[in-house]
Amino acid sequence: MFRSVLVRQSVCNVVPKTLVAPLCGAQLIHTSSLLSLHQTGIVNKKSEAKGGPKRPIPSFMLFVKSIRGNLTQEYPHYKPTEIAKLCGERWRALSEYEKRPFVEEYEKALEDYKIEKLAFEKTLPPKRPGGPFIQYANEVRSSVDEKYSELSLVERTKKIGEGWRSLSEYERQQYTDKYEALMNEWKLKMQNSS
Repeated sequence: MFRSVLVRQSVCNVVPKTLVAPLCGAQLIHTSSLLSLHQTGIVNKKSEAKGGPKRPIPSFMLFVKSIRGNLTQEYPHYKPTEIAKLCGERWRALSEYEKRPFVEEYEKALEDYKIEKLAFEKTLPPKRPGGPFIQYANEVRSSVDEKYSELSLVERTKKIGEGWRSLSEYERQQYTDKYEALMNEWKLKMQNSS
């Protein structure tokens, strides 16, 4: 079964030219013929869409930015992948002392990012509480992790699920009551933040 979507003019600039001609003019088309929104770049990254701060550029990428222009002038016939390999070789050839300015710049930017992120997170609405099972899982996870430390995370989570299923109705109701109390608290916070 195919789903149809209304194509806007802005998509016409992103979709390959073979698809553009029949698409422009806001017509209904099959979604199977379109690239995904993430592939086209229409949808920004989650943090950018929320308006949150962007993570800083790592020290290696700061180094690449500083020498890429010179390398492309020095080796105009090289492909971008070959330039990237040269950058990697030169980065590995640097001593810790020579890398230090880039590392310090990254560390400073990272500290600024953490401060901006905390400030941004304070502007977000409160997080909705997890359901009764999540309340139970949060409570018993540390003891299950200690008891079954040799098991993988998935297997330990299965153990938590087994424990949840083995609870009596009365015990489950306690977690449901806890969830409902947290939900009421959350609803009040949501009303106050609006």
